Amino acid sequence: MERLSKIIQPIYQKFLPEAKKKNICFNLDFPDTTLKVANACDLEKKLSKILKVAFKRSTNESVSIFVHPGKVTIKDTGILLDNVTRENFKKDNLEVKSRIGFGTEITIKF
Repeated sequence: MERLSKIIQPIYQKFLPEAKKKNICFNLDFPDTTLKVANACDLEKKLSKILKVAFKRSTNESVSIFVHPGKVTIKDTGILLDNVTRENFKKDNLEVKSRIGFGTEITIKF
């Protein structure tokens, strides 16, 4: 088991410069930094993949990471997620919600 903070914090720091460059409000809601995860490498890959897609679709928008026991949710207010990308995320066993006017919400459960 590895602490989530060792995964989430570096990824957040990695995407922060891009957020500033694209004028994206990038938020991290991580109330319990003592949470742990068994498959850290898998979570890191999925989270990075989701954030790359979110930042590609967003400018002057917001992207947020919410960390809770057993799941990490990424929400953005960018343009609608295309069907191919949505299906690829679903193949990775991710919960995906994307609606016009509401943005996209993707949840990684562990």
